[in-house]
Amino acid sequence: MLATTAVVGGYAELAVVPADPLIPVPEAPDTGAAVALYRHGATAEALIRAARVAPRDRVLVQAAAGAVGTILVQLLKRRGATVIGTAGRS
Repeated sequence: MLATTAVVGGYAELAVVPADPLIPVPEAPDTGAAVALYRHGATAEALIRAARVAPRDRVLVQAAAGAVGTILVQLLKRRGATVIGTAGRS
């Protein structure tokens, strides 16, 4: 199971949380990958909300091949936005 502690202890291996916000984690991906997907997805969703992206908006996503960028592109497309992504090597 996966949950957010919302304030402190977010990177603890064990924590006491209410049962309501628990997220079941299937056998694949492993728990570490599930935590990464959850955190990157939450960041991407927060960016979309902060920018107030609406259908048919055009959005530039820099580092679109990165962890947050990959999920951000998918969420933006699902929302109906036109996405322009950049990626490069450092």
